[in-house]
Amino acid sequence: MRIAVLTLALLLGQDSRCQQYSPHLNQQALFSTFEDLSFFRADTNCHLRKVDDVRVDSIIHRCWFTDQDKGMIKNSFAVRYQGKFYIQDQAVRQLLPTTFHPRARQGSNCFYPVTQQGHFYYCEILSEEKDPDLTIAMGVMGGAVGAAFGNTLTPPDHARSFIILDQHSKAVYGIDSWKELDHFLARYNTAYSYPVTNEKPTLADIENVLGHLQKE
Repeated sequence: MRIAVLTLALLLGQDSRCQQYSPHLNQQALFSTFEDLSFFRADTNCHLRKVDDVRVDSIIHRCWFTDQDKGMIKNSFAVRYQGKFYIQDQAVRQLLPTTFHPRARQGSNCFYPVTQQGHFYYCEILSEEKDPDLTIAMGVMGGAVGAAFGNTLTPPDHARSFIILDQHSKAVYGIDSWKELDHFLARYNTAYSYPVTNEKPTLADIENVLGHLQKE
């Protein structure tokens, strides 16, 4: 009898930490995997606090999240905080091909803001393949030294890349060039064409492409 009661208590405890979450609610939530995010299956028993990384906000918004009970959030694919989704850098990079930014830093627990558009999510991340030594520099610079550098730790020519997540097929795509964007479109059998006006796709280009796919 005691074993049965204990088992039931454990199941109820797990269920309370993994609930069906409504994306329309302005509620804090942790999503352990991409699949959990797709099905809005989340841990809502959290008390999150967002910590901005001012060293790199000059090029792209980046932040960390802490929990009142758990400390720094490290083992989570995504979080929802104050009505917005944020995806973890390390978690999404693990789903990308090994050829995409092979020299990028490993083990980053920072989060990037994600835009949801229909069954696609997309976000910008820092492209760090240009200078692998930058990851070491950013890792050791803190305290008074980091404060002295302020917002200049990220070089102005440091590029951004785009990540597209298809929550229907659970596929993740990394976009750095028009060629990669063409390959992405080819997978969806679309005849959509776009004017190439830049060296590489911009956020507006990504939004236009996803907007077209959403209408199909």
